[in-house]
Amino acid sequence: MNRILPTPLPGVYHARRKVHDDTRGSFARIADSGWLENLHAQGHIAQVNHSKTTLRGTVRGIHMQRPPHCGWKTVTCLSGRIWDVAVDLRSGSGTFLRWHAVELSAMESLHIPAGCAHAFQVLEGPAEILYLMSESYQPESELRVHPLDTTLDVKWPLPVTDLSDADSKAPSLTGEFAGVPT
Repeated sequence: MNRILPTPLPGVYHARRKVHDDTRGSFARIADSGWLENLHAQGHIAQVNHSKTTLRGTVRGIHMQRPPHCGWKTVTCLSGRIWDVAVDLRSGSGTFLRWHAVELSAMESLHIPAGCAHAFQVLEGPAEILYLMSESYQPESELRVHPLDTTLDVKWPLPVTDLSDADSKAPSLTGEFAGVPT
């Protein structure tokens, strides 16, 4: 049986899957329609991504897409360990600009609703991550926030050792940032 645990951010869920082990190895269901309904994930899976990050301390994110391409994302750790972060950027939300993080290891997920951004830090690599997304990536809709943004003040558990060029050049939030409509 899979366990779905709520978090302090509305719509963000930590999911732990039941892994079936035997002499051949293991098996786990990543997703099905009932599981997605339990996460309140409306719509369908439009895109599936895979990433592999080798260096401990590496941060990927903080990313999301603006409307009309804003959608949910379920991030599943396949191997390694990560510190997975959801950031509420929904305008009018009672948890606007708050973040919540969960350590994920193999076959654990964080479901992130539309209007929340995502980032992770590798705690133990290589870390392989599978992303189920309700919207296909549209470069013109991308919203990036610098991972060391002082407004959000995400408490990374390790020193940030590696950022992509795009993440290191991402802007910080300003006082004019009013969030994204959902």
